[in-house]
Amino acid sequence: MTYGDNPVKINERKSDDPLGLNTYTYVPDIYAIRQRGNLYAYCLNNPLLYQDPGGESIILTCIIVGAIIGAVAGGGYAAYKSHQELGYVNGWWVLGGAAGGAALGGLAGWGVGAAATAIGAAMTAGSGGVLGTTIYQTWQQSEQAVRNLIGSVTTYADRVFNTPFGQRVADGFNTTSSVLAEAKYGYVSLSQFVQQQIAKDAYLLQQGTAKAIEWHFYVSQATGQGGPSAPLLQELLKNGFKVIFH
Repeated sequence: MTYGDNPVKINERKSDDPLGLNTYTYVPDIYAIRQRGNLYAYCLNNPLLYQDPGGESIILTCIIVGAIIGAVAGGGYAAYKSHQELGYVNGWWVLGGAAGGAALGGLAGWGVGAAATAIGAAMTAGSGGVLGTTIYQTWQQSEQAVRNLIGSVTTYADRVFNTPFGQRVADGFNTTSSVLAEAKYGYVSLSQFVQQQIAKDAYLLQQGTAKAIEWHFYVSQATGQGGPSAPLLQELLKNGFKVIFH
């Protein structure tokens, strides 16, 4: 069970139980949780055979996991409270606590799954390939590739826009679709310069000058690296940009 393998007992009580029963709370094993760094765990380590293009399985998995964890936590807490207040573990209290915890846990799991699916969709929507399969020798070649890809205007002046944060020189802009594109070569972090670019693009998107913003990432032939850092990716998605890996 993802995020719940080998649950462990905590708060175990026996000596103070007048009926001689063990009372305890189950919690997920932290080591089992850490093992779930494997991104293919939910598809049984076979992403080729078990595919989930729509992300429904991720959401369902999160709901189930959240409900189970919530039920265990809710039931355990109810058992503790009933023992504390009544002097014994009341089964109805435990059942009610488990049901309430399952409902809350399932709701939280749905939120996590939906968010993960949305991020995954935004990252891959319109992608021209998998990061690392398209490698150019220079950043100039990657910019030209983006212009060719979106059918950008060729003149420099048509790719310059004024914003409150200064001029924005886009790597590519299609006047028909109003798609503005940025090409990034190699590994890119959220530097002050990149933050300014994001602010300018967000302004152009809000004003309707651009109907869509695309940031394309290419691997550098010199370094063998490419793509955005985690903070940069989060910032791009937060602003509604399309992130495309090549």
